[in-house]
Amino acid sequence: MAGTRAKPQHRTRRYVLTALLSREDGEFVVTVAQLPGVVTEASNEAEALERIAEATSGALEVYLEAHEQIPWATPEEAGEAAGEADQCLAFTVEIDG
Repeated sequence: MAGTRAKPQHRTRRYVLTALLSREDGEFVVTVAQLPGVVTEASNEAEALERIAEATSGALEVYLEAHEQIPWATPEEAGEAAGEADQCLAFTVEIDG
């Protein structure tokens, strides 16, 4: 049909990542093994994990919206970081885009 535009595709990206949880000075500190620089802390584990998911979503959205390459850690870097954590937990982040 003339004059008809295709609707833009709605795409959800799903990332399965590893949260690295450590206890420091009475606080729970969480980083993301695969995404250096994303870090948060909280007074309890549940809140720390909720915050890291939010921080990770925010970081990924910034990279994607700016059309920048996501600075993923190498497997060696991620493994080294995981070795220093008290606990490693998988978590999923979904980004609409």
